[in-house]
Amino acid sequence: MARRTRFIPALALALLVSAGCGSPSPAPQKEKAAKGTPDQSFRGVSLRESSNGKLEWDLHARRASRPVADGPTLLDSLEVLFYQGGPVVRSTLTADSGRVDLEKGTLVATGNVVVISPEGNRLETEELRWDRKKDQVYSDKFVRLTRAKDVLTGVGFRSDPNLESYQLLKDVRATVRDESMNPDEIFGPDSSGRGR
Repeated sequence: MARRTRFIPALALALLVSAGCGSPSPAPQKEKAAKGTPDQSFRGVSLRESSNGKLEWDLHARRASRPVADGPTLLDSLEVLFYQGGPVVRSTLTADSGRVDLEKGTLVATGNVVVISPEGNRLETEELRWDRKKDQVYSDKFVRLTRAKDVLTGVGFRSDPNLESYQLLKDVRATVRDESMNPDEIFGPDSSGRGR
């Protein structure tokens, strides 16, 4: 059975790494204020998860807050590095903001979301969800996928985090700049907008 380790939300947010300078952040401050203010707020947050001693993902955010004690953590200016059971990064996700629920194993990234794989494939959208348990990223928004010189666009997207096995769901359009490529290499043999 795989041994999974992760920081629980309260502990993870208490172990902070200050962005850039490496000095510890001030202790979390409980807000006394009125309704709608964060229960906890932190700067320079780092969260990570490993399984059997191997890093699976590493998340960094400029700021994090928890509006309610048992709710998701809200993030500003985030970056997530996805690993595949080893030291090699399989893709990097950046976004303006997001929310993570460590209990459910989900992340919703919003605003200028970009995912880049080591091969240079690039996904751009305004909202992307990641389900850790399914090891899948997906969106129901407009997406743009750039692979080498080719660009695919559509509405709705499903993929593994490395952007290798993907599916564009509707309104699929392609700009193919390498005329020697077979359409099956772009869309897959069923021509429904699926990657290989």
